[in-house]
Amino acid sequence: MIRSHRFGLTAVFCLLLTSLTSASTADLAGTWVAPIQDGARTFTVVFEVKGDTFTGTVALDSHESQPITDGKIDGNKITFKAGPPNDLAYFTGTVAGDDLKLDLADPKGEHQFSMTATRKRSGK
Repeated sequence: MIRSHRFGLTAVFCLLLTSLTSASTADLAGTWVAPIQDGARTFTVVFEVKGDTFTGTVALDSHESQPITDGKIDGNKITFKAGPPNDLAYFTGTVAGDDLKLDLADPKGEHQFSMTATRKRSGK
């Protein structure tokens, strides 16, 4: 009886820990779209999440997409790099539901840019 009680408490603890971990990780997976330059251009980000890391691609308009590297999630905060290998941009962001505030900077830190992306839901 004591042994099954311990097993039950252990199982409940593991389930609780799993749900807390999942709740604290940003819901990032999928496609996000940000209009830039007053809507004249579109920045698209596709995230593929694995735990607290991610990969994916970024693209401006219909130009060739670039891979995301070093993607990390910390609660609702994200960081990653993307772009051609010789000109990577550094991104930081905050996820709030279906909105993603992104800040990016060039490798030298000379140019900075902010945008807000919205999650693209299927059927939209």
